[in-house]
Amino acid sequence: MMFDQTQREFLPELFFEITRAKNCRKYSFRKKMNNVDPICLEQNYLREYFKKILPEEIKTVEDPRYGVDYEYKGTTIDQKFSFGELGNNTIKIRAANRKLLNKSNWTMVINKDCKIELFETKKLHLFVKKNWGLVQKRLVEKKREYYSYAIRLDDLYKYEKVTPIVCEIEKENFQKTLEEILIQTNTQLLEETLARKETILNPSRRICFEPALALLAKQLFSKS
Repeated sequence: MMFDQTQREFLPELFFEITRAKNCRKYSFRKKMNNVDPICLEQNYLREYFKKILPEEIKTVEDPRYGVDYEYKGTTIDQKFSFGELGNNTIKIRAANRKLLNKSNWTMVINKDCKIELFETKKLHLFVKKNWGLVQKRLVEKKREYYSYAIRLDDLYKYEKVTPIVCEIEKENFQKTLEEILIQTNTQLLEETLARKETILNPSRRICFEPALALLAKQLFSKS
C-alpha cells in the first residue's frame, strides 16, 4: 500500500492512535476480567471440562425456554449449577402460571464439590406445584413470559423425598450413571403402561409400549 506526502505526515499520529486503541482494548479486557466473579470463572471451567467427558451418544440440545441441554438415547437432561450468586445447594428455575417450565426428564446439578447430582425433573414439577408459597418467596428475575425463582435443593429433597444419584465428573463414571437413569426411565414407562392398561406413546424416544409387551419387558428386566 502506497502513501502520498500528505498521508506520510500523518503516519506517526495514525500509528499512535492505533497503538492507543489497542492498549485501551487490552486494559478494558483486563479490567473486565478483574471484575468477573471468581465463581463465574469456576462455573465456566467446569462447564468446559464437563463437555470433554461427554460420551459420543449424548447430544447437545439448545432449548433456552424449556431447560433441555442434553439428550441421551431419547432421555432429556437439564444441566444446572447449585453454587454461585444464589448461594450453595440452590438452583434457579423458570415458572409461569405457578407451573415449572421444564420439559427435561432428568435434572443434572453440578455442585460446589465438583460432583454431579441427578434427579427426575418430575420431582421438581411436583415441588413447585405443592409448595408454591415457598417458591414465590425467592423471586430472582421477572420476564414477560416467565419468572425465575431460586430453589433450595435441601427443600426439594426433603419435601419430595428425593435421593439424588451422585457421581464424579469422570467419563466412565458418568457413562454408567447415564445408563442407570436410562434404565429407571424405561422401567417407569413400563410401570405406567401396566397401571393405565393402555398403549403409551413416547414421541421424543420414538417408541411405544403396549401392556402385554410391557409385562414381558418387566419380567425380562427382573431376571437380568
